[in-house]
Amino acid sequence: MRRYMAAYVELTVREMVENEFGSDNIAVHLERIKECLEKCDLMSVFDLDSETGMKEIDVVMLQALLKAYKNQVIDQLRLALAWNRIDVAKSDIFTDDKQWPTGILDDVMFSAIQLNRVDFIELFLDHGVSLHEFLTKKRLLQLYNRIPNNCLLRSLLTKIKVREDPQRKNFSLLDVGMLIQSLMGDTFNPTYMTKPEYANIDVDHLLDDDAPAKTTETGLKDIAMVMLNPARGLDDIDGKLKKPNEKPLPDFEQPCQDLFIWSILMIQQDMAKTFWVEGKDAIATALVGYNLLKMLQKKTDYTEFVITIQGCIDEWSELAVGVLSECYTTDERNAQDLLMRELSNWGNMTCMMIAVKAVNKEFISQTACQSVLNSIWHGKLAPENSVLRLFVCMCFPFLIVPLLKFNLRMDPSSSCYHPQAMASGSQPRKVCSRHQPSQSKPNPPLSQKSKPKLYKMENRFSKTSDYSEVQKPNELHITPGQKLYYFFTAPVIIFMYNVLSYFGFLSLYTYVLIFNFAPTVSVLELVLMVWVFTILSEEVRQVVTRSSTTLVSKLKSYVTDSWNIVDIITIILFIIGMIMRFLPYKDTFEAARVVLALNFVSFCMRLLHIFSVHKQLGPKLVMIGKMVQDMMFFLVILMIFVVSYGIASHSILYPNSPLAWSTVLQVIKKSYWNVYEELFLDEIEGNTKCTFDEILWGNGTYPRCPSNVGRVIVPILMGVYVLLANVLLLNLLIAMFSYTFTKVQDNTDKHWCFQRYSLIYEYYERPVLCPPLIMLTQLYLLVRYIVTSLCGSRLKHQDSSNDFISGRKLKHDRELVQWEDVIADAYHQKKEQKKSRVWNSKSCLQMTC
Repeated sequence: MRRYMAAYVELTVREMVENEFGSDNIAVHLERIKECLEKCDLMSVFDLDSETGMKEIDVVMLQALLKAYKNQVIDQLRLALAWNRIDVAKSDIFTDDKQWPTGILDDVMFSAIQLNRVDFIELFLDHGVSLHEFLTKKRLLQLYNRIPNNCLLRSLLTKIKVREDPQRKNFSLLDVGMLIQSLMGDTFNPTYMTKPEYANIDVDHLLDDDAPAKTTETGLKDIAMVMLNPARGLDDIDGKLKKPNEKPLPDFEQPCQDLFIWSILMIQQDMAKTFWVEGKDAIATALVGYNLLKMLQKKTDYTEFVITIQGCIDEWSELAVGVLSECYTTDERNAQDLLMRELSNWGNMTCMMIAVKAVNKEFISQTACQSVLNSIWHGKLAPENSVLRLFVCMCFPFLIVPLLKFNLRMDPSSSCYHPQAMASGSQPRKVCSRHQPSQSKPNPPLSQKSKPKLYKMENRFSKTSDYSEVQKPNELHITPGQKLYYFFTAPVIIFMYNVLSYFGFLSLYTYVLIFNFAPTVSVLELVLMVWVFTILSEEVRQVVTRSSTTLVSKLKSYVTDSWNIVDIITIILFIIGMIMRFLPYKDTFEAARVVLALNFVSFCMRLLHIFSVHKQLGPKLVMIGKMVQDMMFFLVILMIFVVSYGIASHSILYPNSPLAWSTVLQVIKKSYWNVYEELFLDEIEGNTKCTFDEILWGNGTYPRCPSNVGRVIVPILMGVYVLLANVLLLNLLIAMFSYTFTKVQDNTDKHWCFQRYSLIYEYYERPVLCPPLIMLTQLYLLVRYIVTSLCGSRLKHQDSSNDFISGRKLKHDRELVQWEDVIADAYHQKKEQKKSRVWNSKSCLQMTC
C-alpha cells in the first residue's frame, strides 16, 4: 500500500529540503523521500552527533543489514562473521527462541575456521555444531588446500607434494601425515599415513567433483563384496555395512585432534587452544603442539615470526606442565598413569616419549616424571637402599637376601605385576600369568629375553606400571631367587656393574700402553681387542634396536646423542691404531703407539657420561658442552688475528723465506704462542747466535737473524697484537663462559633431570651382563633373531602372544581420560579467570589514569 504525506507534513519537508539543498529540483527530492517512506520498516534512525555516534555507526549499519535479511538467518550470520561482530551475533541472531537444525551452521563454521574467528567458533559449538558431523574428509582437505600463498605450511606441503607426486594438483592427507611425521620424528605414525581411508584418497577427484572420491583399492573391494552378496549393494564403504536407519560413521574419530593439528600448523594459537579444550588427552595434545611449533620454528628465519612462535611454544609448555601438576596434586598414581599410557590417537606414543622427542626439559623435570624415573631406575629395589649397601651386595651376592629391601606391590584384582617401561620397549618382565589366581605365588624369574626396555622396534609402548596397577597396593612375599633376579636386572645395578667393568677396561688399557706394548702381540692385548669388540657390538645393538623404521633413520637417531659420536670416534681410533700396530714397519708401530695413546684419552672422556647421574656433576657436563660450543665460535675470530699477525710479522722479520711446510708452521706457531705470553723476544731482537748467510740458516746450522727493520717494527706490532688477543679476546671468552655458566646454573635441575632420563633409558635397555661378558647376551640375541627370521610368522606370533602385558590397555583407561579432561577444563577455566582479572585490573588502572 502506497504511503502519502499529509499536506502540512509535505509543506514542512519541502521547507527542510529547500534549506538543505536549495530551491532546485525540490519536486524530485520530495518524490525520493516518498519512495523511501514506502519501506520505512527497513529504515534505522541514528544520531551521528551523539557522543558515541561515530564509534557505534558500524553496529547500526550491521543491524540495519540484519533487518533487511530478517528471515534469512544464515545470511545474517555471514554478515556478522564478515564484520567480526560477535556481540551483534549473540544479541540479535542467537536468541533463545531460535532453533538450529543439525548441520545448518556447518558452512558458516567452516568460514569461521578459515577466517580465524575464534569467538564465532566457540559460539557455534555452544549452539549444537557437532564436530564429528562437521569435519568431513572434503572439508579437512579444503582447509589444507586453501592456505594462503605466503604461509609457511603451504611451502612445506609443496615440497612434499612435489617429491611424492608432482602431477597431483592438490595436497592430500598423506602429504600432511608425512609432514607431521617429519616434524614429530619417524617413530610417530599419523593416522593419515597408517589408515588406507585417509592415505588412499583421490584428492583431486574429491575436491574437483561433487561426488565422493573412491580409491582404486576401495572400489575393487566393494565390487567384490557385491559379487559375493548382491543384496548387500555398494552401501558398505570400506567394509563397514550401513543399516537403513543407521547414521553414517563420521570420517574422523577425533575431529578436535585433526582441527588442532591444522591450527598448530597454521600457527593460529587461539583456535588451537579452542580445539585443545574441546578434545581429550590434554597433556599429550599440548606436548604435540609444543613439538610441532618447535620444529616449525626451525623452518623459518624471520625474527618476528620466530618470536611469535616462541611465545606459542612457551604457552603450550605451560599448559602441559600445569595440567600435569594439577593431576599429580590430585592423584599421584593416576598422574603417573597418564605419563605411561599408550596414546593410540598420537601414533601409539606416550606423554614422556613426546616430551623427550621435543626436548621439553621443563616437562621432564616435573615431580610426576621424576617419580616414574625413580621407579624405573631402582626396579624392584627399595629406594632407601644406600649406594654403599648396593655396592657391598654387588661384591658379595649372598648378602642380597638378608641385606636389601625390595618394594614389590601388586593389585589384588590382578595377578600380574612388573616394572614397566616409560616408553616403548622390548618384551617386559612377565612375572605372573594374567589368568592366574591372585592368591597364587608369582612365577619364577624369566630369562634375559623378557627384560623390559624403554623403546621397541615395533613402536609399541607400555601402558602400565606398578603404580598404575593398584589403588591399594599389598606387599607380597618374595622368594630368594626372585630377589636375586630383581637385584641383577635393576637398571641401577646394571649401571654400577658397567662402571666397574669400564674401570677395569681402562686399567688394562693403561697397563698395555705403559708396560706391555711390544711388536709381539701379548695375551693382554688380545683381551683388550675382544673387550673393544664387545663395546662395538653393543653400539651396533643400540643402533639396530632403535624404534625408528629405516636404517638411515636409526643412524640419524643414534648420532643425535653426542656421547654416541664420542663412542664412534673412540672405536675408530682404536681400530686405526690396531691396524697400524700390525703393519710390518717400525714407523707405523710408533705411530700406532701415538694413536692408541690418543685413543686412551678419548676412552677416558667417556667416563664423563657416568657423571650424568649425579645431581651436582651432571649439570657441569652441560656447561662443558656449551662452553666448547662457545669456544669453537671464539676460535674462528681468534684465528683471524693469529694468522694476520703471524704473516705480517714473519714477512717483516724474515723477508723472502723459502716455500716449505717449516715456514708455515713457524708463522702459525709463534703468533699462536704469543697469545699465551710466550713472546720469543730473544729471537726477534737478535740476541741469540744467528746468521744472515742463506746457506748456513738454510741447512739448519744456525738460525736466521731477523732484519733490522723487523727488530724495530715487530715488537711494536706484537704489543698491539697481544693487547687485542690476550686482553680483549681472552676476556671476551671468559665473559662468554660466565654467561653460559649462569644460564645453565639457573636451570640446573631441568638439565640434570633430562640428562638423567637419557642415562636411565640407556641402562634400562642394556643387557644384564657387562662387557666383555655381554658377548654372551649378544650371541643369544643374534641366534634368536636368525631363528625368528627363518621360522617366519609362526614363531613371531608365539613371541607376541607372550608379550600380552605390554599390549594391554589400562583397566581404567576410559575413567582416566575423563579424569584428565575434567582437571584440564578446571585448570583452563582457572587460568582464564586469572587472565580476565589481570585484564580488568589493567583496564581499571587505565581508566583511573
